[in-house]
Amino acid sequence: MNRRGLILASILLLSALPGVFAADDARLFAWDVIVDSEDSNSVRKPTGVAAGSDTELAVVDAHENRLIIFGYTGTEWTEQQTVNLPAVPLAIAHDGTRYLVSMRKGKGLTAVEGPRHQLRPVSLPVGSVAGVVAGIPGGGFLVHDPAGHQILKLDRAGKVDGATPVEAGVVGLAAARGGGFFASRPAAAEILGYDATGKITNRWSVPSVEPVPAWPVSLVQIEGDLIALDRHGHRLVLFNNKQQIQGIGARRGWEPGLLLFPAAVSAFPDGRVAVADQMNGRVQIYRRIEEEAAP
Repeated sequence: MNRRGLILASILLLSALPGVFAADDARLFAWDVIVDSEDSNSVRKPTGVAAGSDTELAVVDAHENRLIIFGYTGTEWTEQQTVNLPAVPLAIAHDGTRYLVSMRKGKGLTAVEGPRHQLRPVSLPVGSVAGVVAGIPGGGFLVHDPAGHQILKLDRAGKVDGATPVEAGVVGLAAARGGGFFASRPAAAEILGYDATGKITNRWSVPSVEPVPAWPVSLVQIEGDLIALDRHGHRLVLFNNKQQIQGIGARRGWEPGLLLFPAAVSAFPDGRVAVADQMNGRVQIYRRIEEEAAP
């Protein structure tokens, strides 16, 4: 069967785990589409993904160190532009105005601005290292500095406007409502919630997929819910604002809708999510659904 046949035959509705979710919470995700044309091989090794709008998606690819911009034409996603990056990309985020790309091995930060997606270096304090990044709604970014075990806040001009100490081992990062943020520590299979003052207000565990421990590497908040991308579990884990699991989406595999060691997740303004499905060499989009309770 060709790829189109697989796509049409393999739409995956993601089911809840019995005994784990509250009876009145059945909000899940359904697979929507692969961001790639049928005969294209645009994405090879995606390390990060960021939605610039409902019709624009940026992917950083460690294969040939590229930033690939995709646009939605109304019927499909097509490659619009490819930009060469100065080093191997680690992560990408969008703050509503521009993208910010971090590079591996302390190679710095690059802002991507304007309709032509021009690159501009962004400076950090001496001794700081750029790790994962997250956009702040309304403008600005959060940058994890693994060397200093802190989260740096960048204002709209790209200047450092504060720092918050965090525990070691942070990999995932997402801005939270009220000026705080979420950070994941994969080695501990946990997510920490920080308020605007830098105080840890929540700490909860991501359940494992036996016998493999969870490994939450990327986070994104949609309204009051938090989505954790579990790399070793090959899945999306959805929490509500009470830190209760609402749904688990996807599983290990190669077919459309399945994931293989995913690297990053990002949310579109309309609530869909894009996942950098790294070892499958693609980006997949999932849409939010509301399932009616059975009578």
